[in-house]
Amino acid sequence: MMSKINSFLYKNKVTNIEFVVFFRISIGLLFLIHFISYWGDFELLFSNKAIIKKDIQNLNNIMLNFENIIIYFFKKLGFELRESILFFKLIIVFLTLSIVLGFYSRINSLILLLLQ
Repeated sequence: MMSKINSFLYKNKVTNIEFVVFFRISIGLLFLIHFISYWGDFELLFSNKAIIKKDIQNLNNIMLNFENIIIYFFKKLGFELRESILFFKLIIVFLTLSIVLGFYSRINSLILLLLQ
């Protein structure tokens, strides 16, 4: 009886690598589809043209917002605001595709999490 219980409990243990690959690909595709769905409205959500105005988002300049970070980082590289937002979007798409393809997926998922 005990051997039947043990075989039932431990036989269905998820050690199959195919499940991990499927999970990585499906989560990557889900995030990519989600990001592409608001590609055109990205500036309406995260820039100075946002629906929620910068004054409300940035109370007493305590919080960092997306545009300040982009301007600070990409201004040193010589990019304008429009180009830097496009570059940021392309970085997110590249990282997501690299997760789907399995190219340094752990490191890229950590970077993608920090960017998000």
